[in-house]
Amino acid sequence: MKPGLSGFTSVRARDAFLTELEGHAAILPRIVALGDLDEDEIIFADAATAELAEDTLAFPPAIRPLDRRLLLAQLIVRWAAAITLMWASIEKWAYPQWSFPLIKDNPAMTLGYDAEFFMQAAGVIEFTLAFALIWTPLVRRASAIALAAAFIGAIAQFGKLDAIGHALIIVVLVAIAADNVRAPEQQQQQGWNSLLAPAAYCVALAAFMAIYYLSHAAIFGSTLG
Repeated sequence: MKPGLSGFTSVRARDAFLTELEGHAAILPRIVALGDLDEDEIIFADAATAELAEDTLAFPPAIRPLDRRLLLAQLIVRWAAAITLMWASIEKWAYPQWSFPLIKDNPAMTLGYDAEFFMQAAGVIEFTLAFALIWTPLVRRASAIALAAAFIGAIAQFGKLDAIGHALIIVVLVAIAADNVRAPEQQQQQGWNSLLAPAAYCVALAAFMAIYYLSHAAIFGSTLG
């Protein structure tokens, strides 16, 4: 079979880059044919009616500048919320004793578990849900709902002070839960991203723990216990 036009063009472009670099290491651009058409699609489009051919070969409409800014803002908000909550969850492992006075006044919140174990488990759950905020639309919306429910539920237990302290993150989580917009490139990469989730989670967990513990040791000259 004869290779498609798009694949042939991409291979030639890649070979041209490699020849020009003369074997030196470099990060090559991602080369994709516009519309990803091959010769068969062009032939069928030419043989079709004028309207059908025009629809087949037409480029998708460009994203409006405002929509592009909104997508960028949504991405920044999700990542900022995820990083903030992942960092805060490490604190529950590093300093579980900070919450002991609170647990002493509200023993029912541990559900009968040891206070230290409860805080460590809470840290794992919070880190996992925070990490999910940067994943696929369905996963991040479910995670945002779970986190928002936890923060809102805590207000009934701890009162207005807790409401004031968590008001901003609750608003952000509600916005993430209400957002069902998916960028076009995310639609194509969702299956691949799902396969990488466990590895990405382990990398994020190791990185946050290392940064937290090493920065504490560098600033305070001591280890966490």
